[in-house]
Amino acid sequence: MALLNPGAVFSHQFNYIQFFLRLRVPLAMAAIVFSILRLGANFLGIEIAIRGVGDAAATHPITAMCLIGTGLSILRLNRFGQAPLWRYLLSGTIIAVCSTRLMQAELTQIVGAPMMDVFGPIAGFSGHFSIESALVLLAFAMAGLLRRGLGRWGIAFLVIGLATVFNTV
Repeated sequence: MALLNPGAVFSHQFNYIQFFLRLRVPLAMAAIVFSILRLGANFLGIEIAIRGVGDAAATHPITAMCLIGTGLSILRLNRFGQAPLWRYLLSGTIIAVCSTRLMQAELTQIVGAPMMDVFGPIAGFSGHFSIESALVLLAFAMAGLLRRGLGRWGIAFLVIGLATVFNTV
């Protein structure tokens, strides 16, 4: 039947695209709300049942700020037209912070230097800014930054971020 009406196949595929475009708003809201709640629980010292042993699974403030920024960027996403300057600055800041964490992790293993204090437990918060979190946030920020001019590279970074999330889980 699809051979008689090839437009029916394409309209069915676009329904999936519309579904995922609508799904971005509740997922972005969930990322913002859960990062704020988890950051508050970390600061107050509340143990959550799914938290692992030790303080390695606690939400670090840098992770929470990057998640909130990424969520706000997704919420304010315009599909058409020029992206505002603040989105580029926000993505660039997230990329710089996450790149610093990844490079710092590699260099401390090579040189044997201690980890920078800003990526460890700070000001009443437990946990560390993990390498996996930095990699995922870096990939999502790069996907958001490259989605206008270099869309295929943006999709590649999005796939890298999603693969890292699923591999870590």
